[in-house]
Amino acid sequence: MIKRLRYVVSLLILLSLTPPMFSLANDLGISFGHVGLFDQYYHDGLHVHLGVVKGITERLEANVFTQSEITPTVFGDVQVGLDIAYSLLGKRWDKHGYAGSGVNMLVSLGVLAGSHNPRSAFTIDSLYVKFTPVTVGTPHSGKRDRFLSMGVNWNIHANTFSLVWNFMISDIYVLGTWRDEVN
Repeated sequence: MIKRLRYVVSLLILLSLTPPMFSLANDLGISFGHVGLFDQYYHDGLHVHLGVVKGITERLEANVFTQSEITPTVFGDVQVGLDIAYSLLGKRWDKHGYAGSGVNMLVSLGVLAGSHNPRSAFTIDSLYVKFTPVTVGTPHSGKRDRFLSMGVNWNIHANTFSLVWNFMISDIYVLGTWRDEVN
């Protein structure tokens, strides 16, 4: 379990260090919340989403995260994911200081890696598409909540589709907020 935890933490740190040319936006946040994925490998219990959210452009952001079982076995089922989300109702950030759309919608495309395969080997497991009908907040304000994300997950190994959803994911921004403004 400790070896798996070290692997996940190392991978999250590596993936969150994006090259400067990859990102035009100056915001960076920490995300946490609930996750539900109902494929045949998913264990019953409570699962948590922990990650890093980074702006790429005015409407695009990247999310690097882990989703893990916390009950009944802590880190009993761990997946690492990466997705790219697009803001549907307006800019999430603006290079001219605009705070972004306070209420928005997101559509995301992503990939999950874990042991949701017949061999239980840690590898790329699935691709997914998700829709988030409501986000409240912006990087500029320092906090954003994503409500009722839902989508479809395709397990590559089993060639099956399943439901993926998050009740709420909160993003706490540590860079790119109103606190960084120079008066």
